Amino acid sequence: MKLSDKAIIPTRGSRFVAGHDIYALTDGMVPAKGQTIVETGIAIGLPEATYGRLAARSRMASTMGIAVGGDVMVADYTGEVKVILRNHCKMDCVFKAGYRIAQRIVEKVANADAMEVDNLRVTERGTMGFGSSDLNPKRSITAKEEEVKICFLHTDTSENEVFSAADIGYHPRLMKEKEM
Repeated sequence: MKLSDKAIIPTRGSRFVAGHDIYALTDGMVPAKGQTIVETGIAIGLPEATYGRLAARSRMASTMGIAVGGDVMVADYTGEVKVILRNHCKMDCVFKAGYRIAQRIVEKVANADAMEVDNLRVTERGTMGFGSSDLNPKRSITAKEEEVKICFLHTDTSENEVFSAADIGYHPRLMKEKEM
């Protein structure tokens, strides 16, 4: 819903993007090594069991060092969407009204009640935190090289033929098939 005549309803840059672009309502500036809250002039209603996550736009992040603060829009919040922009650079970042400043991604919520327990299950990582998964990387996929096999299947199964890669170079039927 537009809360201001100047507001721009969120848009998608292409049909496969994850988020809708959110636009600044007015001109503004994010000070070097600082942050600011940007008004959008819109309110968003979300379906039950979802939430909206505000994320950085890749261009602003990569070229200007702008990150979006931890904004989460819950389904029962219907006030104005405001975006916290953080500037990680040594120069001020200026933006104009109508500039795409963030993107809103809608995600499902798995609502579960928190409960106290006496013990947690034993895991490979255990209590090791920050960066500990890099200490002992585990291979999750292994590849097994298999010999190439070529099959000619016929409706009469007694005529089915199976050839290995070594057969390709000298079998007349396989040479004929390769020419096709």
